[in-house]
Amino acid sequence: MLDGEMRSLRVGVLVDLERCDTAGGHVKCWERIAEAAARLDVPLDLTIHVQGRKAGTQELAPNVRFVARRPVLSTGRWRTLDVGADHTDLAPIHPGLLRDLARYDVIHTTDAYFAYARTAHLASQLWNKPLVTSVHTDTPSYTRLYAERILRRLCGGSQRLANWLINNRRLPEKFADGMLRKLKRHMRRADWTLVGAQPEEEAGASHHMSILRRGVDIVHFTPARRNRDWLAQAHGIGPQIKVALFVGRLDEGKGVRLFTSALKRLIDAGEDVVGLYAGRGKERDWIAGQLGTRAILLGQVDRDRLADVYAAADLFVFPSEIEISPNVVLEAQASGLVSLVAPGGGGRFVAQHGLDGFVIGSRDPNVWAEQIAAILSDDARRQVMGATARAEVERRHPSWEQVVLEDLYPIWRRACAQRQGNMENYVPAAPAYSRSTS
Repeated sequence: MLDGEMRSLRVGVLVDLERCDTAGGHVKCWERIAEAAARLDVPLDLTIHVQGRKAGTQELAPNVRFVARRPVLSTGRWRTLDVGADHTDLAPIHPGLLRDLARYDVIHTTDAYFAYARTAHLASQLWNKPLVTSVHTDTPSYTRLYAERILRRLCGGSQRLANWLINNRRLPEKFADGMLRKLKRHMRRADWTLVGAQPEEEAGASHHMSILRRGVDIVHFTPARRNRDWLAQAHGIGPQIKVALFVGRLDEGKGVRLFTSALKRLIDAGEDVVGLYAGRGKERDWIAGQLGTRAILLGQVDRDRLADVYAAADLFVFPSEIEISPNVVLEAQASGLVSLVAPGGGGRFVAQHGLDGFVIGSRDPNVWAEQIAAILSDDARRQVMGATARAEVERRHPSWEQVVLEDLYPIWRRACAQRQGNMENYVPAAPAYSRSTS
């Protein structure tokens, strides 16, 4: 049992995705949290379990580590299930993980559906461990999107059968509803749930719920890094050419086709603009076919280069509608960029439409093209809005250290105290931390 501050609180976090260079925002979020925890002086022993092609442990600090485990039944084994998303583990349980979970004071899941979540629930019951969960991905919406792709692939050339299954039988919607039910059930089982928005906005809200904010490193992501020389040298993009940036998986789920279609309309109309894409995905060839030399496809970009990419762009466009808390929007804003986003994606990070960014509800590429053209043609307004975006990030959003100290650590301690019936000794306040912008 945890005895006050006599020893560190041992927390095991379960991320049922592969940790690799091409991993998405879910994995990157926990990488930033782990790095922040390693910098802090707080009684916490944090282990983050991820998938890996090879098993092993990476120590970030004596009290913070990643443990990679080989999946038992990866979705990567089935070509039909390869729809561009990160692979997860479909096994009913992960035996090796189950054995390790007995050592923790708190178990924290980051999904509600797959092998790690099922293993965590069993461990919580077996050893009376508090279970905390956090919501990082809109899995029901992605299920609807990917189910349609899989069904069309399974039906081969029979579009009639595919349309009947999708439109008449509504199988994608039914699969999505099933995932939503699983999410609600998992949230009810948990001692505490952390969500990305106000709790009342979340389906299946429970009385033990709070917000897990997304941090942003405003020292790393900054307008001060703006330097167009590398774009000119590597890609021939002179300072007079406007650069619209997309960061993320090159997948229709992220709205990359909408962005590309909008750019194509501008280019065809004679606008001097290029699309800069940072990320990998199945739509790469389609993008290149649409924009030709006006598409700069950087592929996967490391974090240091990514900060330069943001700062070199003139505008950030992210039309994804199915996001919980897209950190790329915060990084773009911290870099002094105006952001064009969708209501169900990065819209929650825009303080006011027209003040620090634009929230576009339409899925018509012409509407996006008009807004992109309007803001790219108004340098003065774009500079003012970019400076406002940076100021709003500094004012409204925490550092990753604050996320650990204010959002996670107190909840882990509270869940442990509640499960032990020791709430009289629970002190909710986290250690003080001051954010520096220099």
